[in-house]
Amino acid sequence: MAEEKIQWHTAFYQGLRMELYDYLNILKFEAEYQLTAESLRMDVLVIKKLPGALIDKNIGRLFLGHNVIEYKSPEDSLSISGYHKVFAYAHLYATQENIDIRDITITYAVTRRPREVFKYLKSRGVNIRAASDGIYHISDETVPTQIVVSGELSKEDNLWLTALRHHTEAATVLRIFEHEKPDVDIAAYLAALLNANVDVLEEVFKMSSMPLEKKLEQMGFVNKAKVDKELARQLNEERIRLVRQLNEERIGMVRQREEERIGLAKAMLAEGTPSQTISKWLKMPIEDVTRLALEIKTLSDADAETL
Repeated sequence: MAEEKIQWHTAFYQGLRMELYDYLNILKFEAEYQLTAESLRMDVLVIKKLPGALIDKNIGRLFLGHNVIEYKSPEDSLSISGYHKVFAYAHLYATQENIDIRDITITYAVTRRPREVFKYLKSRGVNIRAASDGIYHISDETVPTQIVVSGELSKEDNLWLTALRHHTEAATVLRIFEHEKPDVDIAAYLAALLNANVDVLEEVFKMSSMPLEKKLEQMGFVNKAKVDKELARQLNEERIRLVRQLNEERIGMVRQREEERIGLAKAMLAEGTPSQTISKWLKMPIEDVTRLALEIKTLSDADAETL
C-alpha cells in the first residue's frame, strides 16, 4: 500500500514502548514533543524517571536522562541536513528546559543504513562504532549519539522494530499476533503492520490456530470490521492532514521555515555555537547569522544598562 496511507510514526512510538516494555515503570515517553508554538517538534522524547537508572536493552543502553529520538519511516531516509537538525532540536530543548546538554542523547531510528550520512561523518573524522547488530554509536559529537538501523537488528532481540516495515515475513507477523501484553496500547502499531503487509495476512491466518476475528479481539480489536474502520479513520485523518499541509505550504511555508531557522540559530548562538557552524548546519548566510548575533548582543547590553 502507499506510504502516505500508513501512520508509521504513531506505530513506531507504540513499537518503541514495546521494545522497552520491561522499563516502562522508569521511562516516560512523549510523542511529538512540541518545541515551539509552530510546527517544530521532536518525534519522540524519552525521559528517565529515575536519574542514573540503567537500561539493559540494546537500543537503550546509550540513554541518559533525556533522550531525543528521530524516526524515519520505511520509505524515508536520513539526510545530512536531517542529521544536523536533530542536534539543533537537542540544544533548543536543553535551553528551553534548562537541562544540562551532557544529560541528553540523540537516537536516529531508520530502516536502512544512511550511507551518505556515514560517509559524511567519516569525512569529518568522526568515529562510528558498531555497538551491536544494527546499532551504531557516534563518538566526538556534542551529545552521545546512535543510529539504529532496524533492517539490521536482531529479530529475536527487537521484534517490534524489525517488523515495522513492508514485506514483513508471515512468521514474524504471526509472532506479533501471538504476543500478549494487554496493558500496552498497540492499536496503531497493528493497524500499520496490517496495512503494510496485506499480502501475507492470508498465510498468517492459515498458520494461526485461532481465527482472525478472535486473534484481533485479544489484541484490542473487537472484530475485523473495527480494523477496517480504524484504517479508514486513519486514512481520512491523513487526507485531512495532507490538505492542511498543502494549504500551509501555499500561504506561508517559506516564512514559517525561515522563522524556525531564525529561532534555532538564536538558540544555538545563546549556547555559544560558532556562527560558521550555525551557517553550515542551518544553511543560513553567514551575514544573517552575524546580524542575529549582533541583535542578541545589543539586547543583552540594553538589559544590562537597565539593571
